Amino acid sequence: MDSPNSNRDRPDNGRAPDYRLEERCWTDLNSDDIAAWNRLATSAIEPNPFQQPEFLLPKIQHLDPDPDRVRLFALRECSSGNWVMAGVFVAMPLSLKRPLHRLRAYSWRHAFLDQPLVDAGNARQVVAAWQDQFMELPHWHGMRFRHIDRDSLLLQQHLQSSGSGELCLGYDRVWERAAVELERAPDSLLELCSKTRRKSLRRAMHRLEQTGEVSYRLRRPSADDSEPLETFLRLENLGWKGERNTSLAARAPDRRFVADMTRLMSANGQVLFGELLVGGRVVASTFNLLAGDTLFAFKVGWDPEFAEGSPGVWSELLLYEQVRRELPGVRRMDSCSAPGSHVESVWPHRRQMADTFITWSYVGRT
Repeated sequence: MDSPNSNRDRPDNGRAPDYRLEERCWTDLNSDDIAAWNRLATSAIEPNPFQQPEFLLPKIQHLDPDPDRVRLFALRECSSGNWVMAGVFVAMPLSLKRPLHRLRAYSWRHAFLDQPLVDAGNARQVVAAWQDQFMELPHWHGMRFRHIDRDSLLLQQHLQSSGSGELCLGYDRVWERAAVELERAPDSLLELCSKTRRKSLRRAMHRLEQTGEVSYRLRRPSADDSEPLETFLRLENLGWKGERNTSLAARAPDRRFVADMTRLMSANGQVLFGELLVGGRVVASTFNLLAGDTLFAFKVGWDPEFAEGSPGVWSELLLYEQVRRELPGVRRMDSCSAPGSHVESVWPHRRQMADTFITWSYVGRT
């Protein structure tokens, strides 16, 4: 279902543009659209697994009460027919406080980055075309991103245009989240901790070693290997998330979502579990999503029985060391964590994030 002013229905005045913006309702997508979307995801200059079809299709199927509200905007290169930019949004209802039609990037409690996918070829030109064609759509007056990188190409392009008065851009919230830029980090992140912190963590490791031999491994499951996921779900549900019914195993719809998402993304080799073992028993597991050169730390679960050994913190430290050894193509690790998370004490770098609103129509700007 297109908006009344969708570019799909707009005449091109006798001249085919270089790019064409298409607005699609979720139910309109066909297999060719999914294939084009997947190709874009693999060539994105700023990887984002949370905007891939393998992540969003299961979410919409199992968790969204109103799938018809979900819109996908794709910028197509006219000469090749390829998608060069795509973002998933929700059409927001009108209200007395916000009486204009607007979009919100499709984010929710299990997604931690909602900026669109942009093809690496001619990326700046593509983002400029995306902006220009959105600003020509009078039906939509603005959009919001709840989790966007402040250094993203999209935001930088919008910042330039806001300076020239073409649109209005503002922030409702700005924050940092822990990350590791591997090219700027040592072999062991423990080296960067304070002397007191290092002593505390080594004491915690000694407590684990008193229980049994400590080891760590990475597991990259195939699409039909559900055992690492089941281990993770059990551990995550043991802690406070299980008590508050916020774990992925706590509710049947969430479990169905994560099972389908893991199967689909494992088929692409994008799922990576990091497991901390004590005496051959998995006591902590990190669930990670690999996209491009970035590893996203999606979720973590650990056994409260081993709390004195800080298994969650050690999982973050050992995950980094193992990734550095086994995955040379990874350049960044994004914690996907909230401010104040325990991972901030051991991951040294920060990713600048923002809750951002953008308006471009005259009515929206004023």
